[in-house]
Amino acid sequence: MKALNFELQNLQTRAGAHSAARRFEHAAHLLASAQLEERLAGVSLSSALWNEDLSFGEAVEEMLSAFVRRRTQHRTIDESRLPTDVAVALSALGRRPVLFQSRPLDLSNVRLAGVEWPFARLNGAHLNGADLRGALLVNADLSGAWLRGANLNLANLDGANLCGADLRGARGCDASQLRGAIGDNKTLWPVL
Repeated sequence: MKALNFELQNLQTRAGAHSAARRFEHAAHLLASAQLEERLAGVSLSSALWNEDLSFGEAVEEMLSAFVRRRTQHRTIDESRLPTDVAVALSALGRRPVLFQSRPLDLSNVRLAGVEWPFARLNGAHLNGADLRGALLVNADLSGAWLRGANLNLANLDGANLCGADLRGARGCDASQLRGAIGDNKTLWPVL
């Protein structure tokens, strides 16, 4: 009887892994769609996979990061609002499970002007050269983040954790923006 129960559990585990793999493939397909509704469904399905199957965590994170990079690469400076699907994907990335926070997000050189990321978990994120003009980063965890050369013009950093962050060469920020942020002796501040 014990052997039968073990085999049944083994079959259920394999069936669950197969089902998760199919959902991951489907999410990737949806994210590549030309239709906004399908891309939003792809982000939602990707986020659900984080909570359902930890073995897909890193792959989901990389897929959503690549989606954001691809969808923002041709944004013009004049565009004041992020596309809805990008904003939803960034929100999901900012809430990623704690288990995956040791692996830094790579959103270097991404055009994220106007992003709303309050309380986002972005510790260690690679945001070098990112366009974060007007970003709402209130109480965001940017500890250990790489923000070299990032455009922080009018970004709201009140309460943001910048301990150990590298902001050398960050553009457009002033002392009033940084005054409300939290830093430490390892924070590399921009020259103001």
